[in-house]
Amino acid sequence: MKAKSHNSRSGNDLKVIEFEEELSEVFEKDHAVNPTYLLEPGVVKKSNEFLATGETQRDVAFNFLAGRSTVSSIVAEVTQALWLVLQHPSTADKWMKISQGFHERWNVPHCLGAIDGKHVTIECPANSGSVDFNYKRFFSKSLLAVCDAQYSFIYVEVGHPGSESDGRIFSRSTLPKNILLGALGLPPMSHVGNEGPLPYFFVGDEAFPLKEYMKSALPKTE
Repeated sequence: MKAKSHNSRSGNDLKVIEFEEELSEVFEKDHAVNPTYLLEPGVVKKSNEFLATGETQRDVAFNFLAGRSTVSSIVAEVTQALWLVLQHPSTADKWMKISQGFHERWNVPHCLGAIDGKHVTIECPANSGSVDFNYKRFFSKSLLAVCDAQYSFIYVEVGHPGSESDGRIFSRSTLPKNILLGALGLPPMSHVGNEGPLPYFFVGDEAFPLKEYMKSALPKTE
């Protein structure tokens, strides 16, 4: 087996590099909020390892020979930067770039994202009754997410009881509220070929309501 070239990079490697570069840009733009230690090599990586492994801040401080208060500050600053980099698109240009991805890859014009729910298994919280007991007969919290044409999350909402349906969770989530308030910066209606003008929309299964901004699949038949 031939050794891989040092110049080769997998798709995931390139995404990690791009992601860390974006985080560095966030830090560099706001020195007043972000202390200079956040610009030191490896700090972001250490913070991400803490978030991924579930270790306590005390353990991380011991492993990296750092003070607990320092680790706490690093985690707080890095998570704030993570939100700035990973938050949902907020301009028409960014949404139209996502729409272009759906058009080119899946031949679905004007689509801004695919939405669905997922049950995340948990242990039954004390004194919670059946509020988190779902129709699949296990305890869970519900994850509501929207992904782009490359399966990357662009919107996530977590913490709803497992007993609630996807449709109910969607109706109570911030997404439809922000759409109706015009807070997401969605692009205005435009033509598709000779048709239109037509609205941009999200797509989901039959659990989601049929709206101008939401196209759902036809109900399943027996």
